[in-house]
Amino acid sequence: MKVRTFLLFVLLLGGLLLLASVLDSNREVLEQPILLWGDMSLPVGIALVACLGLGIVITFVIGLSREAGLLIERGRLRRESRKYEEVEEEYSRGLVAVVEGREEEALGHFRAVLERDSRHFNTLIKIGDVLRAQGRIPEAIEFHRKAHHLKEDNTRPLYALVDDLTRRRATSTAPGSCSAASSASRRTRLPRGASCVRCT
Repeated sequence: MKVRTFLLFVLLLGGLLLLASVLDSNREVLEQPILLWGDMSLPVGIALVACLGLGIVITFVIGLSREAGLLIERGRLRRESRKYEEVEEEYSRGLVAVVEGREEEALGHFRAVLERDSRHFNTLIKIGDVLRAQGRIPEAIEFHRKAHHLKEDNTRPLYALVDDLTRRRATSTAPGSCSAASSASRRTRLPRGASCVRCT
């Protein structure tokens, strides 16, 4: 038996003996009736025991409800932690796929992350970067804008948007686009001397 348990046992026993002594010396008082309502009455001792029991029950219920609330909160935090770990694991798979050049697989992982957490900042940045690398500039801009709206004080989305717009401008002014526009102008029989606006 531990010392603490022994001391608690001794204190409890001493308290019971003291209570028994007090009750015995005040037996006449405790047997006096308390009028409740009408002809109903209770002895003082029973009324005291009832009040004590009611206080114990109320304390127990309050403590139990508090513990239940703590258990629910712990469960919620545990679920959120598990969800966060799963999301980060999926995001890491996407990063590995990007490094290994498997862009479509990376997009699948990143989209899976966004399905679980549409506000995952790093995923919004990375999925936009991958889309830009694939030449899907409008989609890249959309994701980078979402990231910017999510964290307006962060410069990463702004730099990414600059790269997106630079890539779009470079694509729109590529020689192939001008030749295509020139051939289109010939098909529409523009006046002689008219040139492609993008080439000027």
